[in-house]
Amino acid sequence: MVRQIIVILGDQLSPDNPALRSADPSQDIVFMAEVGGEATYVRHHPQKIALILSAMRHFAQELRENGWTVHYTTLDDPENHQTLGAEIIKIAAQHKCTKITLTEPSEWRVIDDMTALPLDVTMLPDDRFFASHGVFETWAEGRKALRMEYFYREMRKSTGYLMEDGKPTGGQWNYDHDNRKAAPKDVTHPGPIPFTPDQITRDVIAVVQARFDNHFGTLQHFEYAVTRADALHALDHFIAHALPRFGDYQDACCAIIDTSITLSYPPTSILACFPRKRSVTPPNKRSKTVMPRSMRLRGSSAKSWAGANLCEGFIS
Repeated sequence: MVRQIIVILGDQLSPDNPALRSADPSQDIVFMAEVGGEATYVRHHPQKIALILSAMRHFAQELRENGWTVHYTTLDDPENHQTLGAEIIKIAAQHKCTKITLTEPSEWRVIDDMTALPLDVTMLPDDRFFASHGVFETWAEGRKALRMEYFYREMRKSTGYLMEDGKPTGGQWNYDHDNRKAAPKDVTHPGPIPFTPDQITRDVIAVVQARFDNHFGTLQHFEYAVTRADALHALDHFIAHALPRFGDYQDACCAIIDTSITLSYPPTSILACFPRKRSVTPPNKRSKTVMPRSMRLRGSSAKSWAGANLCEGFIS
């Protein structure tokens, strides 16, 4: 008999997931689902969809290899209701289990969906981030303005990262003034490491192509890391070859640039992937920068609003 169903979301693919840590493979099962609703509440770029779904399938495979029982609903399953809530209700009925445990989602929208389920749902705090909600709320209380710069400083002080003898490494809190150089015409870099899609990824690409062919963007040149091992390899490459000059041109804009994706992984397992050269917003069009609702209402030292906005603007 199943004691509880552990739900793993597409941005929680970590062996250190709090819901997994609370579970027992001999009594509990893991449930993961690819649902169209998560890709269409706003139209996501097909490469983003393929990246997340492939990473999910690879993670499910790793869990099975480590002794977990994983029930997985694929996007093209004819019985897929295409919403996360409906799929959780279905798996709960199949196993006659009303106890659902998951790590707190990163979006209010999904939190609301989970709270509304007619089941016994437990959402565990996501401790993969440096700051809890309580830490941020304490810091924010009484402030007239919530400036991320000052919150980051508090996180550096509390963790000791980029600090030496109680002072910021290098003597300054930031070097924004020095990081606003225009990109020279001949600026070059080795580029990201391309990863050849395996059979799992090729299957996902085929499904995404068939289902989301009306979304903007193309699936050509899909070369992302979709496993933890490959992601760490990509991170090592970035640190060695791109990071030394990253600050110089981090705010520079070009007509054709390499864009990056950073998913919600803890600092020890960052998934850093870079598509090859692709067009972004035409120079004659400017998009208004709007802080996502989840970022306005919640604080997390491991999530950068600028990074989230970059991701949303380029590939969401």
